[in-house]
Amino acid sequence: MIEVHDALPSSIQDYLEGMVSEIPWRYIDDVSFPQVLPGNHYKQPGFNYTPMDDGGVFKDWDKYAFLMPMFRDQYIKAYKQKAVNVSPWRLRWGLNIAGDALHNNAHVDYTEAISDRIKTNIVCLYYVNSDDGDTFIFNETAPSTAYNIQHQVKAEKGKMVFFNGDYYHASSPAKSSSARVVISLNLYEFRW
Repeated sequence: MIEVHDALPSSIQDYLEGMVSEIPWRYIDDVSFPQVLPGNHYKQPGFNYTPMDDGGVFKDWDKYAFLMPMFRDQYIKAYKQKAVNVSPWRLRWGLNIAGDALHNNAHVDYTEAISDRIKTNIVCLYYVNSDDGDTFIFNETAPSTAYNIQHQVKAEKGKMVFFNGDYYHASSPAKSSSARVVISLNLYEFRW
C-alpha cells in the first residue's frame, strides 16, 4: 500500500470538493454491493456516481476526463520501476453518509466475468474531503467469514492511496461529518 499526501495541487483539491454538489448522485441501498445481496447482511446506504465503467465512458465523461492524467502520473511516481501498463477500468465517486459501523462490507471491485483476465489489479483512492470514515484493507484475498485488518487508512482531503485490489477492502461510514467522499479508480493490467 502506498499513500501520497497532497497528491493533487490544492486548487484542484478544492475544485473537486466543490464538485460534490454538482455530481448527479444515485442512491444505493448498500455502498459495497449496489446490487443488494440476498439474505441478511449489513447494508450501508449512500450515493455513487460512475462516469466510467467496464473500460467505457458515459456521455458526461468530459467533466471528469481531466482526472486521468493526474491519477496516472501519481501511479507512475508511486510505483516507479514497478509501474506496469495498467488501463483505467472504472472511475467512481462514492458518498458514504453517517453510520455506526466500524466498516462496510468487505469486497473486491471486479466481477467473476473478468477476474481470470486480470494480471495486475491496482485500486487508487482519492479522498475528496477529510473525515474519520477510514478505509480498511484486509489480509484476505478470498471471501471469508472474518476479515483481519492489514491497513487502516485515514480519510484526509488530498490524499491518494494505491493498493493491490486483490485484497478485500471496505470503506466506512462518515462519522465526524455528514459525508465521506472518495473517488475510486480501478486500474487493471490484463492478460491477453
